[in-house]
Amino acid sequence: GGRAASAAVLATLADAIAAVRLPANTTGVLVALPQSPRLPSETFTINVKANSGTNVLAYFQIQIYFDPTVLSYAGDSKVAPTLYVVKTGVTTSGSMHYLSVIGSAVDTGSSSVVGNNIALLSAQFTVVAGAPAGAAASAFTATVISLTDLSNVNFVQVQPALFSDGRGELQTSGQMVVWPVESVGLLAYASATDLFNVY
Repeated sequence: GGRAASAAVLATLADAIAAVRLPANTTGVLVALPQSPRLPSETFTINVKANSGTNVLAYFQIQIYFDPTVLSYAGDSKVAPTLYVVKTGVTTSGSMHYLSVIGSAVDTGSSSVVGNNIALLSAQFTVVAGAPAGAAASAFTATVISLTDLSNVNFVQVQPALFSDGRGELQTSGQMVVWPVESVGLLAYASATDLFNVY
């Protein structure tokens, strides 16, 4: 049916976005968002990945900002616990809340902590029930506080992360389109008690 086909298309697009990586010559962090639109109260996952170039990514610190009028934080998954010990915390003050992510490599001799597409974290967010319908162009932004090598040198410092959200080119903000929930029909009925009490 149409809904099944639409779900399959969205799943395919989400997989395609998740597979996006930073260009080989761009060291930094990529945040992959699922394809919009999303419904109010729907929970989805974002994937955070790094390109360290030729550097060993020994430590990292990232802040992922999100618009609380559109999104709420729903939890996270340490996607590579054998590679990194990751700590997260949420700050909920101000107009943009943020998720702080700090990680350190378990085995700095592993080839998995060097190069492109290093998995750092998956985080879950929920579209808030009262989110305004339409495109929230900056539902997400993120700052790479630091990517640090074995010598404790920051090879990336205070740099915007890039987002892949289905708009084509990588962006410095993540867009989220919210679909309105609309009633297509209402059904009302009277109880037997109500019917017998009509005068």
